[in-house]
Amino acid sequence: MKKIELPFKWNYDLSSIVLFQFQIDLAQLNDESNDMSEFPYFFLDLNSGELVGVSDEIATGDAYQYSASANWLIEGNNWWIGYNESEDETYLQISDLGIQDEIFSLFDSNGRENFNSIVAAVCDFARNEDLHDCKVDGKYQKHIHNDGSPSLG
Repeated sequence: MKKIELPFKWNYDLSSIVLFQFQIDLAQLNDESNDMSEFPYFFLDLNSGELVGVSDEIATGDAYQYSASANWLIEGNNWWIGYNESEDETYLQISDLGIQDEIFSLFDSNGRENFNSIVAAVCDFARNEDLHDCKVDGKYQKHIHNDGSPSLG
């Protein structure tokens, strides 16, 4: 089992297997001036910290130098949160309005500290472990069933 340490305990009545998507500026990583980005993603169980699947960019180590992303998205079954800086759009779809702000704050407060630490932990894990067998094939269809959810890339 491939697990990371989570900076919080997931105590919400929402699906815990989620997709994390973020932006990597390839030009910055490669010290180039052209504007190229990739949008790696991974599936994570927020209850256990288990990596359920990672995109090829993460499995091959291309995204392991992650520090922060202005564009981010977390998508669970029937819910999602995130922010797209280029469109200045906040993504917030949680049916339980009583916890909506709390969930968003969990990932977006303090400069997205929790979001960034989870993504950095996954990228660090990928740098030290072979994740080629941790495929994303079929994971979205198995765990998440959303109509009209946003995408960063």
